[in-house]
Amino acid sequence: MPLQQVHIGKTNLDSIFIEKDEIEIPLKPGEEEILEINFINHGIPTHLYISVSDDLKDIIQIENPNPYVRFDLTVPIKVSLPEDKRFVKGKVIITSGYGRVQEDFILMVGVRELREKRHVEVDKTLTTHVIKKKPSISFPVVLLTAIIFVLSFVFTVIFPLMSFMYGAVIMSVALTFGVTYSILKLLEV
Repeated sequence: MPLQQVHIGKTNLDSIFIEKDEIEIPLKPGEEEILEINFINHGIPTHLYISVSDDLKDIIQIENPNPYVRFDLTVPIKVSLPEDKRFVKGKVIITSGYGRVQEDFILMVGVRELREKRHVEVDKTLTTHVIKKKPSISFPVVLLTAIIFVLSFVFTVIFPLMSFMYGAVIMSVALTFGVTYSILKLLEV
């Protein structure tokens, strides 16, 4: 017999804490089972309301859908799977605080059908092989860097007063160009 524990008023006045998010009842068509919901009240006595989603309405019978819980109370719920159904999934909803607080858990009734594993043949001629090239430094980048270094040297030796300024400008232009060019080349791959 499946059992669900529900704590009422544990964190605040009308709080609801459901221990199991899902309960599975493996019934065959035409069988029935009793699901027990054990309410544990940690606060003041209160009325609750038990309802189900539309998917479960035809297979669930709740004798007392509006129980008054003082301390502990177990409410039996009759679950019966009709002959024409193999699996039903829905929600059991617990409401407290006169509709203010609502929590639910998933109830799965029946046996899920396992799908057969299918063997799929893959035509290997349809696959493509991607060959990635290693990124390399291209000739224009090497040439430009060499020219910039030569110009930096010339400005440093010939124009010593302005060497620092020219060198910094030339090196920043070279670095910007080199980095931009290299990124663009990498994105092409």
